[in-house]
Amino acid sequence: MLMLARRDIISQHRKSILGSLWIGLFPLLNVMVWVVLHSTGTFKPGDTGIPYPAFVLLGMSIWLFFIGYYQAMNGIFRKQAKMFLQIKVAPEVIIGYLVLVQSFSVAVFWIIAVIATLLYGVTIQPTTLLFPLVVLPLALMGTGTGLILSIMRVVAPDAFKILDRLVELLLYASPVLYGASIESGLLQEVLRLNPLTYLIFSARDVILTGSLLHAKAYAVCSAVSVVFFLLALRFYYIGYPRMLERVAV
Repeated sequence: MLMLARRDIISQHRKSILGSLWIGLFPLLNVMVWVVLHSTGTFKPGDTGIPYPAFVLLGMSIWLFFIGYYQAMNGIFRKQAKMFLQIKVAPEVIIGYLVLVQSFSVAVFWIIAVIATLLYGVTIQPTTLLFPLVVLPLALMGTGTGLILSIMRVVAPDAFKILDRLVELLLYASPVLYGASIESGLLQEVLRLNPLTYLIFSARDVILTGSLLHAKAYAVCSAVSVVFFLLALRFYYIGYPRMLERVAV
């Protein structure tokens, strides 16, 4: 598993002059779009507490822990079809290998975001060391969602395309680009009902404030994330043999 992950990471970046910096390039471009919209007054995110570029950069790095693992898993049968068919690989090995590769990518971008936040004069709390633990439920939610949709991608491609777009649109229903004090009452209600909100808030809080301001909601959402991941994993194991048959056709 470690060898597969190492091979994949090296092969992705050894031919690139910028190497691993490419990992953060496209998220950074996305961040720049929102920073420009904010600076021109086109977009008003509400009170973010810290300079907006640092806020959205840190938020995007946290969001990648959900969407990054989701994207890594939702194509597990399509992208890894040759490996599945050529050699007998245990399903958990494939999951572990993809998690390791994705962990490298999101960690690189998160480090870039933290450094940029410091450069903006924002104080980083010592509890930042707990960030990997606090963000784990968000990664489990993304992984579980990706595993379920990986099967749908094979058995119901049209339904997958719709749900895939809906998952990506969750970015705009989460406190990544704007704070909880945004003027729109509708967005405030959407944020309140979205379980990802409390996982993202808590991951940001542990860096900026050193405490969990939504501790109860975070605990509930974390428990839901763990249960959801275990159910998705079970769903994946049950569907694994049938998906291989379909991929082989």
